[in-house]
Amino acid sequence: MLHYIVLEPNPQQCSAFLDIMGRHFSQTTQLVDTHTSPLSAMPAILAEKPDALFIDQEALTPLFLYFLRHLKPLPLVCATYTTPIALDLLLENPFILDSLSKPFKESDCQLAVSRILTLQQQLISSAGALPVNEYAPSLGLVSKVALPTNQGFEFENIDEIVYCEGQVNYTKVVTNQKREIVLPKTLKFVEGMLPKHLFARIHKSFLVNLNYIKAYYRTDGSRIKLLDGTTLPVSHRRRDALVDRLVKRPFPLEPSPPKIDPNVESLL
Repeated sequence: MLHYIVLEPNPQQCSAFLDIMGRHFSQTTQLVDTHTSPLSAMPAILAEKPDALFIDQEALTPLFLYFLRHLKPLPLVCATYTTPIALDLLLENPFILDSLSKPFKESDCQLAVSRILTLQQQLISSAGALPVNEYAPSLGLVSKVALPTNQGFEFENIDEIVYCEGQVNYTKVVTNQKREIVLPKTLKFVEGMLPKHLFARIHKSFLVNLNYIKAYYRTDGSRIKLLDGTTLPVSHRRRDALVDRLVKRPFPLEPSPPKIDPNVESLL
């Protein structure tokens, strides 16, 4: 059963969405509550811990996005919007799983909710796996990540990801077993999914797991050599930051403990 909260300032739009949910997903979902503003939704989200949130795009302010990033566990988030700007929102915030345009179309809602239900079942059956939106590094050490592919999601051990290569609007994820997983997401999106204490952006096209770096070379252009012999370029503007992490300040194997004020009022 998927327990969800709806944050929608327009009563008509909210009623239309709930009507679709009642007709098609009454046996698999349960409405927890509806809200018209982030100020009323945040305490309810903390108290009820819903599995999913359907949130109007205008409610996704920097403050509310900060609040979402630090929830544990993070709910599956679907943004609803009236303008195409939500597509940019998806690219910038990897914990937002999907989007729905308004006014709501029945077929679109069915597809989006079905995807969320499928992911929920995959998470239940895959021990230790995390949803696509639970990537905030400050939440602590995690073992797996759900990589969004054109077919659905692939669960991969984070420590087995060697590097990621960005190719325009696609990203190739390479594992230590030489497996390549192509994601229909930008490298910036993928970078937000992975813990910052283990991964470093070394080039506009490359994100690398620090544990797989064997050597760094300044000659013939900055580059790194990985444990399997693969060499990757290091851009000039990212060179000093990489050296600083590798040499001057040895990188941690685990993230620092989170410093988050649990009092909701401090976020308002």
